[in-house]
Amino acid sequence: MNNIEKENILNDAYDLGFKYEKNMHGCAQSAILAVKNFFEIEDIIFKSANSLSGGISEGSRGSCGAFLAGAVIFSYFFGRDIKSTNISGSKFKDKKLTNILRKKFHEKYQAETCSKIQEKIFGRSFNMLTEKGKMKMNNAGAHKDKCTAVVGNGSKWIVEILLEENIPLKYNK
Repeated sequence: MNNIEKENILNDAYDLGFKYEKNMHGCAQSAILAVKNFFEIEDIIFKSANSLSGGISEGSRGSCGAFLAGAVIFSYFFGRDIKSTNISGSKFKDKKLTNILRKKFHEKYQAETCSKIQEKIFGRSFNMLTEKGKMKMNNAGAHKDKCTAVVGNGSKWIVEILLEENIPLKYNK
């Protein structure tokens, strides 16, 4: 794959992550669905990430759902399986790749947690456990251009890392 093809794929990954977050309002699942457009990933991975959005179950205090989506996807491809319980989990590549993603989040947002990313992109964080907090966040542009861009970037970075790891594409433009 040449650089132009790679750049097109990464731009498409960003656009899909942005679009899915705008329409679905679930950062972890939106990022997974965007990445799933490019790589063979079982549907159960999407379903399993439902509670990971909004700083875990919309609590805002945990990791960003788009970041967690990357951790889940990297574990899907490179994590410890049940036959390897006698081997330390730290020996598997998924942790290295998640730390690469962590670095990208920190370079862009100086954080990987939902509340800290909210502070960076909104100037404050929101209590998404209340309808009032969700409404304020949405009115501030969460699903217009704020969280959507975070999910777009996360999706792009996850795809970029998987391409660097030579995971076969199911998608070609």
